[in-house]
Amino acid sequence: MTAVILALGILVLFYGLYLFCTKPWAGFIMTIVLNYFIMGLGRYTTIPLPISVIIEAVFILYIIILFSKKDQFTEDGKIPASLFAIYGIWTLYCTLEIINDTCNLGIDVIAWFKDVRYYGYDPLLCMTIFAMIICSKKDVKKFLQIIGVILIIAGIKCFWQKTFGFDYAESAWLEGYGARTHIINGGTLTRYFSFFSDAANYGSHCAIFGCVYGFLALFHNKKEWKTKLFYGVVAVCCIYGMFMSGTRTAIFVFLGSIFAYVILSRNAKMFGYAALGLLVLVGVLIFTNRGNSIQAVRRMRSAFNLEQEASVEVRDLNKEALSKYLAEAPLGIGLGKDRSNVPQYNRYYLVVDTPPDSSLVYFWMQTGIVGVSLFTLVCFIILACCTYKVWFKIKDPELQTICALFTAAAAGWFAAGYANQVYFQYPNSLIVFGMQTIVFLGPYLDKKLQEEKEQKELENLEVQDVELIDD
Repeated sequence: MTAVILALGILVLFYGLYLFCTKPWAGFIMTIVLNYFIMGLGRYTTIPLPISVIIEAVFILYIIILFSKKDQFTEDGKIPASLFAIYGIWTLYCTLEIINDTCNLGIDVIAWFKDVRYYGYDPLLCMTIFAMIICSKKDVKKFLQIIGVILIIAGIKCFWQKTFGFDYAESAWLEGYGARTHIINGGTLTRYFSFFSDAANYGSHCAIFGCVYGFLALFHNKKEWKTKLFYGVVAVCCIYGMFMSGTRTAIFVFLGSIFAYVILSRNAKMFGYAALGLLVLVGVLIFTNRGNSIQAVRRMRSAFNLEQEASVEVRDLNKEALSKYLAEAPLGIGLGKDRSNVPQYNRYYLVVDTPPDSSLVYFWMQTGIVGVSLFTLVCFIILACCTYKVWFKIKDPELQTICALFTAAAAGWFAAGYANQVYFQYPNSLIVFGMQTIVFLGPYLDKKLQEEKEQKELENLEVQDVELIDD
């Protein structure tokens, strides 16, 4: 029996590799699925290689496969060179960090390479994948369907954890590491994480996609009721997951993403309704006790009273201590520096010994005030370019709505990275940089839609002319 199962497993593996190498969209789906599930898979088995190495290998292999079929995916004017150029500024800075020897320990190429791949080069791989595989609005909607299915599975998994408890691997992870951040308030509150790396990552992810799929469900064509229903189910699963994660900052990410989309929509009526709705929601959370019998609601309500939280006080004290050391290190202590390669006697050991509470704080530590300022500037330039394209370069209403939501999602992810160390966590990098790439592709996709529309109108006119001649 074992031999049969092993043989079937090998056959499935080889068939999967065949599809990955010969069917570009099958490869795309597999890449996204692996990107989402690999962190959770690590709880059940020992993965022989670093996860980042596996993901990068898959990315590079998939890009090689796409380039082998480049005639299908690289039409003139399609690749958004401006996006690569803008992010390339940050990549160049990260590359130059190799000569940063603030700690006076000599240049450590291996440590630097470990981080520069993750923060500098991997996003360019993500952009390349999306720049090549997305060729039409239909492809964008297929991408939304893939993510939607995964998020429904994530919601079901979260519900299972809440209703039936954690399985053996999740329990072991909690006992060994996760309990201090996931079993809190004296054991009275559990933060659920589905198959994600942790609750903060899951909650932020759900907050952003709760906004995206919520508005898609609201504005999608009523005639396509199945798609509309699908988007609605995804939104419900995401909002449920957001609350069950117990990630307090997720509520701000959710509200911020909504506010960003409302601004991008440039609809005064929608702005009024959204502002009223947000005020009511925030008012209920701040000034009432409604829903306090539910743990998740109590946890979210505490987000509006953070000055009384001990964890916030610890964060502030850590930042105050870091600022004294990093004031003398404007370029940071160097990418890849951590407790494994900075000895205790070193002046900057306190920096590597202090856990970063967000992605921006991490960049502040590693690349200094210069680096974190540059990263922030690059993110804002990309958001500004996305906004310009949504407002002035995309005419198709449905595509414009999707790109506006993706821009709002990018803004939400930056906010999440300000609050937690989730910006570059798996699966976020592929998704956030993929969404930005789609927005930059927006004018190209819109032009194709207009050409298809004109071609269809021309064909209809020709048919009418033939009918008149026949008459």
